[in-house]
Amino acid sequence: MSNRLTFSENGEFGVHGVDIQTLDIKLYLCICKLKGYEDSGLSPDQVMDMLDEIERLREALKGAMVIADEAKRVMRTAAAKKEDLHAPKP
Repeated sequence: MSNRLTFSENGEFGVHGVDIQTLDIKLYLCICKLKGYEDSGLSPDQVMDMLDEIERLREALKGAMVIADEAKRVMRTAAAKKEDLHAPKP
């Protein structure tokens, strides 16, 4: 990010030209979020790309969990059939 709206110096932060001590708490919290965003070094497009990737991975994980559950079911069925094959015959 090239042009920051926030600054940090001597352990304090703020917005150039704004006395944050006089702000409403909601505005102060917005500035805190803005500072965090600016500190990340990411552009808005990079943030959106990351959110899209997170959603894609979340969907992929759901699919993988369905496959894993099915594999467990198949393994339990196979184990039960194996036990039946080795059970003593009357």
